[in-house]
Amino acid sequence: FLCLLLLVAWTNSQQCSHTSPCSPLKGGQPFQEPQQIHSANGQLIHDLILDVHNFTLDWLTVKRRLYNAIFPGPTYTIKAGDKFHLNFVNNLQEPDFRTSEENIFGFPNTTNIHTHGLHISSKEPQDNPFVVVPPNSTYNYKFDIKSDHPSGTYWYHPHFHGSTHFQNIGGMGGMLIVEDAPASMSMELASVSCPGNCQHDVQIVLQTFQYTHDEDSGFAMLQRDVHDYEGFRLNNITLESSTQTLEEWLEDSNNN
Repeated sequence: FLCLLLLVAWTNSQQCSHTSPCSPLKGGQPFQEPQQIHSANGQLIHDLILDVHNFTLDWLTVKRRLYNAIFPGPTYTIKAGDKFHLNFVNNLQEPDFRTSEENIFGFPNTTNIHTHGLHISSKEPQDNPFVVVPPNSTYNYKFDIKSDHPSGTYWYHPHFHGSTHFQNIGGMGGMLIVEDAPASMSMELASVSCPGNCQHDVQIVLQTFQYTHDEDSGFAMLQRDVHDYEGFRLNNITLESSTQTLEEWLEDSNNN
C-alpha cells in the first residue's frame, strides 16, 4: 500500500527565517510514514481530534487545522467485519465565517468526516456527508464494515460544503486500509504482504503544500476567501529587505 506526504524541495545554504525567507524550500523533515492505528478483536475505537497546530517545513512555520496534531492524519487499518467507531472531536473555535450564498467559501471551523471507497451506509451515524460538526463539538461515527467488504486502500477527509477544499488543502485527510484476509492470498503473496509481513510495505501519502494560487489552490488565497482568522495568516510578517509580507512572498511564483 502506498500513501505520501510530498513536499517539493531543493537545498539552500542561506540563513533563512520568516523575515529573511529562502527560495526554494529545501524539504523539511526526513520521510516518515503516517501514524498507524489498527483494529483488534473485531473493532477499532479511536479519538480523532481536530485542532490548530504549528506545522514546520524547513524554516517556515504555519498554522494548520490538523487531525491529532499530525500532517497528514493517521492511517486506520481495519478488517472486513469490523466495527469502526470514530469519536470525532472538533476543537476549532469561533469565529466561524458563515454565508447563506451557494458555492461561496465559508465555515472554516465547521466540518465533518467523509470516506472514499468504503461500502457503508450514507445514513447517520455512518457516512452521511451532510452531518454538521460545528466548532467546539463532537460527533460519534459508527462505521459498520460488512464481512464481505473488499480489501483496499481508501481515504477519509472533511466534506462540509463551503470549507471542503480549504480544509483538504490545509492537511486534513488520511488513509483507510481494509486488510486482505490471509486465507484469500497464496502463500507466496502472503509471505511478502500485510497483514502478516507488513515490513515490505511503505505508506506514502501525497499532500500538497502550496501558496501560489494556480488553479485556485493557493492556501493564502483560500484563507482570504473563507475569512480565516487573521492570526493564522502570514500577512503581518514584513520581510527585512522588502516591503512584501511573508504571505505575499510565498504567493509570488518567482519564489517557488
